[in-house]
Amino acid sequence: MPTFEHFQQSQTIKMLFMGHTGAGKTGAVVSLAAAGYKVRILDLDKGVEILKDFVMNPESPYRHSSDRASSVLSGWLPIKGLWTEEQGQTVEKRISYVALDETMKVVRFPTGTRLVPTGDLAGKIISQFDKWSDGAEDLGSILDWGPEVVLVIDGLSRFSDALFNFQLKLGGRLISKPEQSDYNIAQLELQRQLMLLYSDAIKCHVVMICHIAFMETDQGPTRGFPQSIGKALGPKMGQFFNHALLAESVNQGGKRVVKTSTGGLVELKSAAPMRVKGEYNLSTALAEYFLAVRGPAPSAEPK
Repeated sequence: MPTFEHFQQSQTIKMLFMGHTGAGKTGAVVSLAAAGYKVRILDLDKGVEILKDFVMNPESPYRHSSDRASSVLSGWLPIKGLWTEEQGQTVEKRISYVALDETMKVVRFPTGTRLVPTGDLAGKIISQFDKWSDGAEDLGSILDWGPEVVLVIDGLSRFSDALFNFQLKLGGRLISKPEQSDYNIAQLELQRQLMLLYSDAIKCHVVMICHIAFMETDQGPTRGFPQSIGKALGPKMGQFFNHALLAESVNQGGKRVVKTSTGGLVELKSAAPMRVKGEYNLSTALAEYFLAVRGPAPSAEPK
């Protein structure tokens, strides 16, 4: 009979990080870089620009010890032991980001002119996974990264759109009405990609940033699910991640938090529910969460 004493816990966090637009999801990942992780961001949602002030502003709390308070971030609370002054001063050196976008073309229709996707973004994403190049250096394949690295995909909606457009390209329907088979095939391909990211073959941490779509379930009540392709895949999305967190504002004063336990319309989960708090301040949430679940960031270089 197997015992829990010999149970080998997963060394990586595979996380769904959900929230509405403007909830602060993208900016929240800076705390991981401050805490010592190498954060590599695949920017599909044009959200990396917001990171510049957090990383380069000399008054940013991320550039100083987490013990030190700051007025730059609303609601900032000093927390001991998350990162040192030295780590804060070098935070930008641990962030690599690549912005990818769908190539659009102008098509003239009898009813007017509009932009049409070419279906090339999916190939760009897969190529980036195979060989991560940020213009400054080649960091290799995500298959070669270890637990000192956090891969951030920002975000799931654009990732889904890319796979769907690629399927429309294959079917010759980029400028015509999609068929049901397009949705089915694109959903299957998205599932394959998520299975790869969740698998033990990917040894780095993964944070998938996503928006929320509300829909009725088979049981009746409306629930919030990660926004992806169509409606069928959203309720199944949680099975590809062992952690699901929610960023949101909790009062009119603008306080932002990250919740780890279900208390509303969105189902959340943690692989270590007894070690994490039910709610964290957004500014330090991911660093605190990773510390509670996995301990300090590994310092070893990838082999």
